[in-house]
Formats: sequence, C-alpha cells, structure tokens
Amino acid sequence: MKPKLLFRGNKAEAKRYSLVLLARGIEHEIVPGGKWEIYVGEEAFLKAKEEIRLYEQENKTLIQNQAHNYYSAEAIFWTMAFLGVLNALLLFVEPKEKLLIIGAADNVKFSQGEWWRVFTSLTLHQDFGHLMGNLVFTGLFMFFLRPFLSLGLSWLMIILSGAIGNSWNLALHTERHISIGFSTASFGCLGIISVFLAFQKKSKRLLLAVGFALAFLGFLGSGGTNVDLGAHFLGLLAGVYLGVLWNLFLDKSCNYKFSLIGLVAGFSLLVLAWIWAFLNYSA
Repeated sequence: MKPKLLFRGNKAEAKRYSLVLLARGIEHEIVPGGKWEIYVGEEAFLKAKEEIRLYEQENKTLIQNQAHNYYSAEAIFWTMAFLGVLNALLLFVEPKEKLLIIGAADNVKFSQGEWWRVFTSLTLHQDFGHLMGNLVFTGLFMFFLRPFLSLGLSWLMIILSGAIGNSWNLALHTERHISIGFSTASFGCLGIISVFLAFQKKSKRLLLAVGFALAFLGFLGSGGTNVDLGAHFLGLLAGVYLGVLWNLFLDKSCNYKFSLIGLVAGFSLLVLAWIWAFLNYSA
C-alpha cells in the first residue's frame, strides 16, 4: 500500500514525532527537505495519528502544570521567613531549654504517644547558624522542585517527609534518642525531587540529584556527634516514599488547584503540633 503523509513541518518536530512512533513500534519513513515529512503505512496511519495526538495532549498538560507550579524565589523567601519567625516566636514564649523538653524528637516520649514531637522538633535548632543553614539549603532544594509541585504542596510534602522521617528514626532506636532540626525535611525535599526526575525519565538529572543527596549526606555526617545521620537518611527515604505515592496515585490537576490549601495545611501542622504540645505539657 502507498504510505500516507502523517506530518509536514520543521526538523525538530519531525525528529520528536519520529521518537514517539519508534517508542510505539510504528514503522515510518522520514523525508528531509525544506519541510520535513513523515510517512506511515495506511494500515498504521490511524494508530500513528492517535499516538501523536496523545503525545501533544500530554505535553500541553505538562507545560500548563509547570506554568502554574513555577513560584518565584520571593515566594520561597517569604515562606522561609515565616518558618524563621515561628522559631523566633517560640523562643520569645519559652526559654530554649523548656522548648527542648516539650518539643524535641524523643523516642521514649514518642513511644508513649507524644506524636506531635515529630513535627515540633522540626522547628527547634541548636543555634542561629543551625537554623539558617537548614533554611538556606531547603530554599535551594525548593528552587529545583518548582517544575513539579506548586508552592503549597511543596511545603506540605516537605513537612510531611520530615515528620515521617522523624517517626521512622525514633521507632528504630532502642536506646534513648533525642533530635531536633529541619534538616530531616530538607532531605525529604531531595528525595521528592529525585522521584519526580525518575518518573520523567531524566536519568542525568536523577543521577545528579541522587549523587548530590549522598554527597550532602556524607558531608553532614562528618560534622560531629550532634549530627543525626539516621534522621537525614530516613528523611530522604520519606521524601522518596511521598514522591512515589504522588506520581502513582494522585491526580496531577490537583497540583495547582490545592496549592493554597497545601500551604495552609503544611504550616498548620507545625502550629497545631506546638499548641498540642503546650496543652499536654506538665512541669
């Protein structure tokens, strides 16, 4: 049968459509020229046309989602500032020593039902340098998360990854273990990024993200006895876990529709956890 003309246009589009057809096992012929052409056998023409349509539809949805997701550096800064203010307000309300007793991640207290500690500990830090380091690195990681998640859902998943990582870390310790800091959630953000790259089959960027995560993990691991390497690693795994759940089961359209809800929910978890902690504290 005589091949039918499927496409006539520029070289870049012809190459792209050819890859789509190759991936679907559809035989075709490319004819270069001023206008590049793709010919497909009549028996496969309708299937090829449908595959190109589906590809364009998927690509259009991805571009729309990225346009909604791309929050600015200023948005990252102001949400980071809110997290910093929350830390400062806590120190204004109570001295640091008391806050550590009330809100640090403590495996003994956690096993006794004080679930809020996996959240409250994220907002406690050894000193100003510890706090600023976590804020700067998390902000940097969020910059690379922008193409995949909206601002609100980025924060919700980062905070949840920190809490899940903390809970796993506390559950695995048999002896008394206490930890504080937002770095568990920072590594959660790295885990989330790695999963999104894997699902988009961007192998080079995935290897870069994983390599950076492991290098950063090793760098922090050499920082002294106060570094909780287990919490960092489990935060990374928690981020991977949440990223996989998102990509497998959630409707991508909710990404930008529920951005504000995600932002409010994420920070509300931190605030409500502290309220719960103070209500249940007895000197």
